[in-house]
Amino acid sequence: MYMCRETLRRSVLQKFNDRYGWDCPGFDSLHNRLDYGKTAEYNELVNSLRVCDPAVGSGHFLVSALNELIALKSELGILCDRQGRRLRELRAVVGNDELIFTDTETDQPIGYRPGGRESQRLQEALFHEKQSLIENCLFGVDINPKSVMICRLRLWIELLKHAYYTAESSYKALETLPNIDINIKSGNSLISRFALDEDLSDVFRRQKFSRQDYLIAVQAYKSARDKDGKEELRAFIRKIKDEFRQSVFNRNPPCQTTLPETRAPRFADNNPVWPEVKTATPPWKKNAPNSRRRSTELERRLDDYKANRCTATRMAL
Repeated sequence: MYMCRETLRRSVLQKFNDRYGWDCPGFDSLHNRLDYGKTAEYNELVNSLRVCDPAVGSGHFLVSALNELIALKSELGILCDRQGRRLRELRAVVGNDELIFTDTETDQPIGYRPGGRESQRLQEALFHEKQSLIENCLFGVDINPKSVMICRLRLWIELLKHAYYTAESSYKALETLPNIDINIKSGNSLISRFALDEDLSDVFRRQKFSRQDYLIAVQAYKSARDKDGKEELRAFIRKIKDEFRQSVFNRNPPCQTTLPETRAPRFADNNPVWPEVKTATPPWKKNAPNSRRRSTELERRLDDYKANRCTATRMAL
C-alpha cells in the first residue's frame, strides 16, 4: 500500500526532526544523522506513533502499517533484538504486501530453527517487535462486530508467523500469545458521544480511579495469561469506563433537566393549592397538554443523549 508507506515515512521523518531539531528532508539524510548508540531511544520514538483506522474492516490497513514500520526500522538500521542489539544480519522489506526477511550477506530468506542460537534470537526479536507495535501503535474501530473479530484474528496471525518455542520448555512449547484485542473496538467512529473540545479535567478529579489506574489496568490486561485474571481485569476496566461515562453524562445539560417539575401538572388533580372553580377551566388543565408535551420531549432528548443519538460530530482522526 503505497499511500500507507509514504504516510508512515513522512511521520517517522517528522518525529525525528521534531525530537532532535534536525531538518532532514528524507531518509538518506536521516540515516546519516543517526547515532547507533541510541538505538533503543530511536525505537521508542518510532513506537510513539499512533495509527488509527476508523473503519478497520478486516484489518488490512493495520497489517500493512505493521509491516511498513518494521521495514522502516530495518532501513534505518535500528531494528534490534530483546537485548537492544541491532539486527545487522537481517534485512526486512515489504513485497506484495508481505514482510520478507533476508540475510544481509547471502541475500537468502531467513528461516526459523528452534534452539539454534542465532535463529532463536532473530525469531524472538521479530515476535516481540511485532507485539510492541501492535500493542502501542495500532488502533482500529468498526461498526461491524464481526469485522472487529476478523481484524483481531489477522493481527494474531501476524504474531503467529514469528511465534517461537521457549527454552523453558526445551523448545517444545510455543510462547503464549499476548492479549492484543483491546486496541480494536466495535463502535461508530463518525459519532462523538462527548464534544471533542470538552474539558474533562474536573471529571478526572472527581473519579475514584485515575487515568493512571486505567493505563495500568490496560497494560496488565495485555500481559494477563490465565482466563480468570483476564476476565477480572476486563471487568475492572469496564467499571472505570462506566464511572467516567456517568460522570460526564451527569454534568451535561440534557441530564441536568429536572423532569419531575415538568411532570407535576399531570398530577394537579390532587393538588389542594388550586381553588375549586366550577365556572371556568382550572389553569393547570389549560397548561397540562403543553407540560406533557414538554416532559415527553425532554425525556426523548435525554434518552437520545444516553443512546448517543443526539450528536453527529465528525471525528478528526
